[in-house]
Amino acid sequence: MNQNSCLSVACTDAHPTEAHEWLRQSLTSVAHFLSPFLVLYDKKLQQMEGSLEDPETLRRLLNDKQNDLELAAQIGKSLLDRNRELDRQLRDSEQQMAAAMETINQLEHSLGMKEELLQMWNEHSANEEDMPSDDTSHGDFEVSRLHCRSEISG
Repeated sequence: MNQNSCLSVACTDAHPTEAHEWLRQSLTSVAHFLSPFLVLYDKKLQQMEGSLEDPETLRRLLNDKQNDLELAAQIGKSLLDRNRELDRQLRDSEQQMAAAMETINQLEHSLGMKEELLQMWNEHSANEEDMPSDDTSHGDFEVSRLHCRSEISG
């Protein structure tokens, strides 16, 4: 939402006196923020008006502009370096998250397999209780039960 639409929403949605108060506070904060820049601009403008006739003032203004340009270049380089560092950190975090998601998927799959084996074991155990006991089926059940236990613990 751009600033104009924010302003129109604030003016139409709020009570008129609230909207006016919000607008007054916003304009006051903008004016407070811009006042040092306006004072600096006014001083520079006054210096430039008188500098066309005075070579020393013109030289000083050019040096100031050169210093401002160098400072802007240093700030730009610092911001670019910081941006690159943040990009690297983001890539590292994304790789860590992908590895963690892969581990979670593997653990979920393993848990699902163990749950299936446990369910089969419980069903087999319930079926065995319902069936008459004979030695061959009991032996098969023991082998099956031991196999299930080894799968569950592994």
